[in-house]
Amino acid sequence: MWSKFHVKTVLQGMIRYARFEKKYTSINISNFFGDFRVGKNILKKSEKTDAQKCFTDEERIRILKLVDKKPDIRNLAIHLCFQTGVRVGELAALKWEDIDWENGTLHIQRIETRAFTQDTSTAKKKSYINNQRLLSI
Repeated sequence: MWSKFHVKTVLQGMIRYARFEKKYTSINISNFFGDFRVGKNILKKSEKTDAQKCFTDEERIRILKLVDKKPDIRNLAIHLCFQTGVRVGELAALKWEDIDWENGTLHIQRIETRAFTQDTSTAKKKSYINNQRLLSI
């Protein structure tokens, strides 16, 4: 967890760099931070309960019925997420060689973020999903 002081220090460093190194701004740091106040809730993370984090069985069934009516790429992705438990970023980073058709397994070894695809952090975290129903999708 970062302190308010740390946040202010990082912001000061960014403005100094933008002003003196890159010449992006003429903002004077002293003037800018003289009245700068960091709110007490700026570093608080909102926590969701388990009930807020996942779908109920009834919701899951309704969603799967809806996506089964129109078999397009988006709906297939939704179906795969529900059936396998993979995250959207893991699904987006899948390659054909990650699918073992003979054994019915899906090899999860990468995750796609908004900007790039990266390997999972350790070999221990690589996942294998074995789901015979997945092969029928």
